[in-house]
Amino acid sequence: ADMQIQIFPNPSNGELFISNKGKYHLNRLYMYNTLGIQVLQSDLSKSADIHNIQFSGLSSGVYYIHILAEGGHWMTQKIEVK
Repeated sequence: ADMQIQIFPNPSNGELFISNKGKYHLNRLYMYNTLGIQVLQSDLSKSADIHNIQFSGLSSGVYYIHILAEGGHWMTQKIEVK
C-alpha cells in the first residue's frame, strides 16, 4: 500500500501531528497501550494533509498508533509518550 504517513513528534508530550502525503484519505486513528487496550480514538478529516491530535492524561510509556485509511488500508506506528 502507498501509505506515506509521518507521525511526529516522537516522543510526544500530549500532541501529535499526522502528515499524509499518500494517495489514500485517512479515516480514523486509534491509539493502544502495550496491553492492547484502546486509549484514544479520533476521526480524521479526509481533506486535511496534516492532522492534529491532542491527548492528555496518558501515562508515560510506549503506545501504538493505528491509522485506518480509505479502502481498508491501515498502518501502525509505535510512539513514546513522555
